[in-house]
Amino acid sequence: MFDVKAEARQSLINALDSIRGKKGLVVDMELSGPLSLLVEFPLLKEHGVDKIYHLQESLDTECGKLIYMIRPSIRNMKIIADHIKRKKGDISIFMVPRKTLLCERILEEEGVYGDAHISEFPMDFMPLDDDVYSLELNDAFTDLYVRNDTSCIHSVAQAIMKLQKSVGVIQKIVAKGDYSKVLADHLLRMRTEIDDSRSTYSACFDSILILERGIDLVTPLCTQLTYQGLIDEIFGISTSMNFIIT
Repeated sequence: MFDVKAEARQSLINALDSIRGKKGLVVDMELSGPLSLLVEFPLLKEHGVDKIYHLQESLDTECGKLIYMIRPSIRNMKIIADHIKRKKGDISIFMVPRKTLLCERILEEEGVYGDAHISEFPMDFMPLDDDVYSLELNDAFTDLYVRNDTSCIHSVAQAIMKLQKSVGVIQKIVAKGDYSKVLADHLLRMRTEIDDSRSTYSACFDSILILERGIDLVTPLCTQLTYQGLIDEIFGISTSMNFIIT
């Protein structure tokens, strides 16, 4: 079985090791919880992290190198731009899960684009339990239903495709809801990126069930405490399953 936690931890370590020497790690508050599920401070220290800071307007640090691990938002970019103006140094920005043109444009407008190394950290599934994985996209519901921003669907599709490259192609996709259908179509198109001559069907997953939160607002309020119990009650599925939630 593909070890989601080990894969995510190694990706984080690789990102840290890409910046040599001692450095400070500045983490978006929204990401501090998910990152703490992956690594503890002793392991971070082994890979050069001297101190950890939460992203805020005032940053008091003597670290000559700083790594920012943040969500790509306008507010975060403006805060980082202000930090760069106040403190020159070796600055690296990792946007999670991917960088955006809007954020890069903000750094350009602030006149600090060339003063930082800009990259992205595709943090995909966070293991909340042995068989519960989350993408921790806290604004996905608001983005879809309030801002009409469907970029999170691309992030979900990329994460599922990455999983399939490790465990094999998941043959059956079942979608309920308009946005779920968009995700399903996106996955089918992206399958062409996998070399058919080497890909095999997954022995771990028989199918993907995509439920759009907008057509199922009641389920999280049900009495059972686990997603497995909810699935058993509602769909009568008794076989073991893994769940992916955003």
